[in-house]
Amino acid sequence: MKKITSSLIIDGNGDAFANATLIIDENGSIIDFLRNEKLADAENHEGIITPGFINSHCHTELSHLKGKVEGKTGLNNFILEIEKQRKAATEEIIEACTNAILEMKVKGIVGVGDICNSQISKDIFELEELRVHRFIELFAFLPERANFVFERGLENYNIFSGYRSITLHAPYSASDSLIGLVSKWAKQNNGILSIHNQESFDENLMFKNKTGKILERLKLFGIDTDFWKESGKNSSETTLNKLALTEQKIMLVHNTFSEIEDIDFAEKFSNNIFWCLCPNANIYIENRLPNINLLRKKNCKIVLGTDSLASNHGLDIFEEMKTIASSFPHIPLSEMVNWACKNASDFFGWEDLGSFKIGAKPGVNLVLGAENQQLNIKSKLIKLN
Repeated sequence: MKKITSSLIIDGNGDAFANATLIIDENGSIIDFLRNEKLADAENHEGIITPGFINSHCHTELSHLKGKVEGKTGLNNFILEIEKQRKAATEEIIEACTNAILEMKVKGIVGVGDICNSQISKDIFELEELRVHRFIELFAFLPERANFVFERGLENYNIFSGYRSITLHAPYSASDSLIGLVSKWAKQNNGILSIHNQESFDENLMFKNKTGKILERLKLFGIDTDFWKESGKNSSETTLNKLALTEQKIMLVHNTFSEIEDIDFAEKFSNNIFWCLCPNANIYIENRLPNINLLRKKNCKIVLGTDSLASNHGLDIFEEMKTIASSFPHIPLSEMVNWACKNASDFFGWEDLGSFKIGAKPGVNLVLGAENQQLNIKSKLIKLN
């Protein structure tokens, strides 16, 4: 049994308790959480204690691309560079994936929502004992490819085990046929979805009036876009209407160009929409942050991700929090911890992670240099358990 105390313990639900004590067993499970009692024989830390974090959106299979893609050139150029450099020796990719997963563990991350376009990372998470939900991500812009791509995705789904689901890549890379197949599968299997959303301004242009750089890129790849019909509405509204999934949990990722009409529609559409922020990747690609204040004002369920090492300098949720704090200093650490802990555990259905409750095994982090719950460039994190 281990007793841990500090000047402040954040429980993961958005609440903070001064002079509390956390009691855990040798396996890291919570025996008790004394919210108003600081035991004299407890291990005392100068700092803020939090549960372990969940990285809700990551691409570990792109880890070998770290430092190889120029930043702040826009999503269109970013994707072109990814396609040019994606291929590498299997051994190189596996080594990079392994190192990335080990990095996340050291950085206090206990669970990951990982995007899978292949089977390359199949055994690594289990070997390193890091919780993972695999999103088998599908691309098929052309309607005639939908069945083939879905069947291939289903094969990958059946090869993987544990937490997993079939999902779409993004609104602009999915035909109505593919959306229909994924929607049907999600309803039948109670699948959760992760969809890249409004990561660029051109995504909305494509749906509103069939213009913009995304269509230009598709043509550059030799893809016939004549069948594409504009909806006159933004991408998120168009795609959610086509999915027609109001009971399944859907995570909209990035949301760099989501505005009030998009957020209002999504929140009215379903109570199961989660908004994933990947601020360092947003800056790396588009040099822009989402409208975080608006998401908070609308009481949206926010979670945090890192995206990939192709679009980020590290896979570190604490660094994502620091980036948010640098632009939004009024957001307290307890709120951001809630995003990375309880909100994320609710989305993935991981009841044993995300908060300090009896019987859970959420991990324990220690934050240093965050006076009055305000992070700064010098703030640090230490994984305690």
